[in-house]
Amino acid sequence: MAELSHLNVHQLYTIDYPTACQLQQKLLDMDYSARSINRAFVALFGVVKVAVLSGLVSNKQLQKLKTIKRVKHGEHRGRILTQANISGLFEFLNSTNSIVYKRDALIFALLLGAGFRRSELCALQVEDCNLDEQTVFIRKGKGNKSRITYLPDWVMPYLYCWININSLTTGTLIYSANHNGKSRLPLDGSSIYRIIKRRLASIQVYSVTPHDLRRTYITRLLEQKVDLNTVRKMAGHADVSTTIVYDKRSEQVMKVAAKALDYSKEV
Repeated sequence: MAELSHLNVHQLYTIDYPTACQLQQKLLDMDYSARSINRAFVALFGVVKVAVLSGLVSNKQLQKLKTIKRVKHGEHRGRILTQANISGLFEFLNSTNSIVYKRDALIFALLLGAGFRRSELCALQVEDCNLDEQTVFIRKGKGNKSRITYLPDWVMPYLYCWININSLTTGTLIYSANHNGKSRLPLDGSSIYRIIKRRLASIQVYSVTPHDLRRTYITRLLEQKVDLNTVRKMAGHADVSTTIVYDKRSEQVMKVAAKALDYSKEV
């Protein structure tokens, strides 16, 4: 986990109760899953336990850390972007010819149009994109599983534009870019997170994480009556129960469905 990987062993075993609580909240805000957060804390407790046995810290520190409650599944519900949010976002990003804005427009187009995870987006290579078929090959999705993702028509102009203005033929698709386009360092998940937060804040949309864009993608497919199993495949989920967790359709959908329920005639 990136938020822990930059810490050395000394820093890990000296983490106290308040710092650990702040770390847990930060991971929640960054939309890590409950399972990932809980695993990280099990690893943290293990490091501190070794430090206790080695006489480096007191057992009291470990016991206080263990009072931190595990994150429950479904505790961080997330949100989805509205149609107005999305229209305003792309209007803002398309308002300039800046190469940085064009890159960010592509990032949002791929996240909202194909539901990529941040790690999948960062790993994309130019050769993974089949422009004729409008597909992207995900080499290593979650669980190291590969899949083919189909792109909507509206995403293609953003992809064509980015590839053409940078004369890309191979290598990393999404990378850091200054305003003259000369910097080409690969982006990581944290960089994507900051870009998402900054661009949405520019249109006064706050408290949205990159994973909320994935929620928006899945919810929108379901709103358009794409069947649940197809949505599962498109999202790269192994189990349909995971897809259901992402469903953020409003109660209005259930009201409409209930009103339409009728046994008086054949269907």
